[in-house]
Amino acid sequence: MRYTPQVSTFHSVSEITPTDKTILHGTLSQDFSDKIKNDIRSLRDLPLDEYRQKRNELIPAFTSSGVFNLRNNSGLKIHSQIVGLDFDKLEGKVDTLKEKSSKADFVFGAMISLGGEGLKVFCKTDRPTTQANHKSVYNYLADQLAFGVKVDSASAISQLCFFSVDPHPYLNPTCEAFPIPNALPNEKDSNQVDNHKPENTEKSSFQPVDQKAVEEVLDRLENQRNSDKFQKLMRGISESEDKSFSGVDFSICTMVFFYLKSEYWGAIKIQPFR
Repeated sequence: MRYTPQVSTFHSVSEITPTDKTILHGTLSQDFSDKIKNDIRSLRDLPLDEYRQKRNELIPAFTSSGVFNLRNNSGLKIHSQIVGLDFDKLEGKVDTLKEKSSKADFVFGAMISLGGEGLKVFCKTDRPTTQANHKSVYNYLADQLAFGVKVDSASAISQLCFFSVDPHPYLNPTCEAFPIPNALPNEKDSNQVDNHKPENTEKSSFQPVDQKAVEEVLDRLENQRNSDKFQKLMRGISESEDKSFSGVDFSICTMVFFYLKSEYWGAIKIQPFR
């Protein structure tokens, strides 16, 4: 039976509200405008810093885990039962590993990554992942593919994947569903105890983060008179020495902390803004 999972799309990585939803098959088969395709091709020969800037400004992205109301881990509305794996810096092994992924009966699709040197592999599972077990399932699936190369760090369930151009994407809408083992460790398994750390029985004074409060702060930062720095950060452009995504996220969090009520500070670190 043909499987047609739906995903949310975003104009750019700075968006937290989805632009639209589409079927994953259409995204992997590059059912989008020639302008986007040309923008993608033009990026691949740019120096790294310029590539990152243009990528964040020009290229749409999608959430392979499904349809979201808002791009954060609690905003998932409809799970696609797809886990997207990210293999980067493959140094000429992209086509070989794409061919190898096509041999796995649980792979829905695979395509060259935006930069042209990595591979995105999309695996179908027999049930939705959760915030608790998503990273464990991600790593387990990567082990099952046995590429012999390191998979990128396990992504959050709300992780974005950029649109890309691949002359020969692999697609198998009739793939089998991979059975997620019940024994996989959860990210927040309350039965696991770290024997190297004393148990902390004190109740946290931090409240769960209020998404509405965060959105109000983001709106305030975007519309203040000196908003240029914030808007650049939301596009992934940093004026500090640390140009990495982590450095950009840290700068955004610092600005949000300034306005956000202190009782939310302990929880805000889990909220992806970009």
